[in-house]
Amino acid sequence: MDPQAQTGIVVAVGSGAGYVLRQMLKWGRLGNYPVLAVDTDRYALESTYAPSRVWLTDDEGYTGLTIQLVPDEVRHATYESLDQLAAALRGYHTAIVLVCLGGATGLGATPVICTLARQLGLKTILLATLPFQFEGPVRRAIAESVLDELPPTADLAYLLDYEEFRQGQAERSTIRELFEASNAYLDEVIRRLVEAAEGFSLPQRPASQSDCSWLKVL
Repeated sequence: MDPQAQTGIVVAVGSGAGYVLRQMLKWGRLGNYPVLAVDTDRYALESTYAPSRVWLTDDEGYTGLTIQLVPDEVRHATYESLDQLAAALRGYHTAIVLVCLGGATGLGATPVICTLARQLGLKTILLATLPFQFEGPVRRAIAESVLDELPPTADLAYLLDYEEFRQGQAERSTIRELFEASNAYLDEVIRRLVEAAEGFSLPQRPASQSDCSWLKVL
């Protein structure tokens, strides 16, 4: 770990995590806390508002829109981007890595990024989500297939199962409301992880009664 490191960094992997990060930055939920967005989808990456971004592409001519469909290609592209990722992570003491599992980017890139962060001496905290059932059995199966692989790559790993979360949101009847509720919950959890890592309170804490009871330790 860099003895001069003064802060940690939030890392959003994939488009789902990037959207959560975008909302947090848009409303100033993280203050000036450092953030990094990583994705295979260049358009989604640019829309996150993150000042630090790494577009995962490789040296074999694959574009982001091609590799994001194939986890092995995403993993290869992540290895090809290690220098950029390392440069973005150096100088921080903690990496809080958010991934919304279900797509190839999260499946292929997250283990590589977490392993790299630990190799660089950062305490690595992983926050992963499982998709809602209505997002389809394929997306759910993709997400569950990586659960055993992720925990060893991080110092701490937490899981939020959206379907279990939905059971406690009976009053929220529409898909849009469910996503808004889950994103708001992730917002609060990330803020709490940042505050725990840094020992200070972030500005503009939203009025919220949410707690971390829906989280599981992997």
